[in-house]
Amino acid sequence: MTMPPNARPLSVLVCTPTPTHPAIQGNRQRVFDICRALQSVGAELTVLYYATEGLSASEARRMKEAWGSVEVVYPRGFVPRSSLVRCPAIDDWYDKAVGAAAAILNAEKRFDACIVNYAWYSKIFESLLPDVVRIIDTHDVFGGRAEKFAAIDLAPQWFHTSIAQEKVGLDRADFVLAIQDVEAEILRQRTTSQVWTVGMLSAAEEMPATPYRVGRPLKVGYVGSGNPFNVSSMVSFARALQAAPAASRAFDVHLAGSICAALPAAPHPFITHGIVDSVSGFYRSMDVVVNPMLGGTGLKVKSLEALGFGKPLVATLDAMAGIDSRHDGHRFPDMEQVVRRLQALSGDPDRLLDEAEISRGVFESYRRMQLLAFSQFWSRLEQEIVGRRAARSAPPVSLVSQC
Repeated sequence: MTMPPNARPLSVLVCTPTPTHPAIQGNRQRVFDICRALQSVGAELTVLYYATEGLSASEARRMKEAWGSVEVVYPRGFVPRSSLVRCPAIDDWYDKAVGAAAAILNAEKRFDACIVNYAWYSKIFESLLPDVVRIIDTHDVFGGRAEKFAAIDLAPQWFHTSIAQEKVGLDRADFVLAIQDVEAEILRQRTTSQVWTVGMLSAAEEMPATPYRVGRPLKVGYVGSGNPFNVSSMVSFARALQAAPAASRAFDVHLAGSICAALPAAPHPFITHGIVDSVSGFYRSMDVVVNPMLGGTGLKVKSLEALGFGKPLVATLDAMAGIDSRHDGHRFPDMEQVVRRLQALSGDPDRLLDEAEISRGVFESYRRMQLLAFSQFWSRLEQEIVGRRAARSAPPVSLVSQC
């Protein structure tokens, strides 16, 4: 079933607690990608941003230029709770001001569908009419997430909840989006909603190979947020570098993003750049990208970003979760092997060119699969919307009594 040629465009409300501009973190990039994909199939968007990360005038302007209709709700005095013994309940971080704004927008625009980013904002659905198709973009699995932190001896940070409470949120949706297949399988065991896998959809950005002259230190780049898994991984990477002084003299490691401020105060071997104006500009200046992630949850967007820029990538197995690559440089089990590979690349310009070509191939294969996945999901979503529109416009059935 497809939309009639003269039908009005599908109207979609996108609710997000993270801005789309600038896309300096993986979750921002995810929201951006889904919005752009929806636009590409003709949907009209209204973005409702719950400003947990603030919003500057320039960021607001860029979001408005990208999506057309943007509404902002500020968390005025709202304080997230943790009402269960060991974790927040699914609605403890939900601010009813967001639901009130969604209800007003729905009355004005009569949305066909609503995409809520993160299951703990799913209570927004209760502010919408019953015929609005409800979608949760999960980003990650949050039920039982505290155990992931415990595995690296950290107290859980950011949102986490129980498996039972995550199910409450997921069951409010008609469709649930997972970002990789392994998470989709977990979520299917936790909800009666339809679960689809749609990974990252960003297009590659062609970037010329950085001329590398043997004799100067190789420039190794890493962009990341200050989340605890990133910090823990980079602390381990720093130890491996400090244990191999000959190797570390062959290359310099440059860091960008909020991880620069989140690293421990103790001396480390990294050159920090903080939040950069242009992520692509940072990557362009690097010879190779590293992602030494150990553990963590969710798709490792920074690995995909490096591949999409066509940069040589040296990565651990954990850093490539959800990304199909058989290349040995993308599958290291420990930091010591990551360090040795970087040292080997520092003296081999031709190998760097080969590695860049491998990155492009891995990325293009991944993206083709995700575009197909989005197309299949969109067809099913469109089918559901058409059916609900038809039911909405059908005349009421009258009962005629017979004598």
